[in-house]
Amino acid sequence: MSKKTIVFALLIVSIVLCVITLGLSLSQIKDKYKNAIALGDCNDVPNPFKLVSKDNAGSYIICNWASSRSAVRLLYLFIFIILSSLSLFSIVGKSKQLLFVLSIALLVIGAFGIFSFAYDAKAITDSRKYCKSIKDLGNAKCVYDNFNATITFNIFTAISIIATGVFSAIFRNSMFE
Repeated sequence: MSKKTIVFALLIVSIVLCVITLGLSLSQIKDKYKNAIALGDCNDVPNPFKLVSKDNAGSYIICNWASSRSAVRLLYLFIFIILSSLSLFSIVGKSKQLLFVLSIALLVIGAFGIFSFAYDAKAITDSRKYCKSIKDLGNAKCVYDNFNATITFNIFTAISIIATGVFSAIFRNSMFE
């Protein structure tokens, strides 16, 4: 497998992971309620938080990510889309210098993604602690599947971005021979 193919493959994998993470993030921006009068309000709990009850015709309350958490994640993902597009153009255009600069930028934005993951994971941990501290949930339970999927894809995206940056920097000279 050629070095150019490896970098292209990493870019494509990173872009796919980025799109999945974007989709999950965008679907978790607004709070959602169904028959949630008895369950509470999103202002009273740490975000993200999802409480599902088997009573009251399937009541639930979904308190999605804090605006700042979503903004950080979306910002780094959109910046990555721009950088990955420029990286593809620099590979096709055989520009070693531009590819090197973009490789460094990918490393920085990947580190930003790890930062985003760490703060998102802490938010979920805080939310779980809060849920465990609730004395009487009755038939309700806290659910974190969608939030866990978001942070899982977030860390995979960040790692693949860093790998793309590393391999682009290492292979930049030999890719254009």
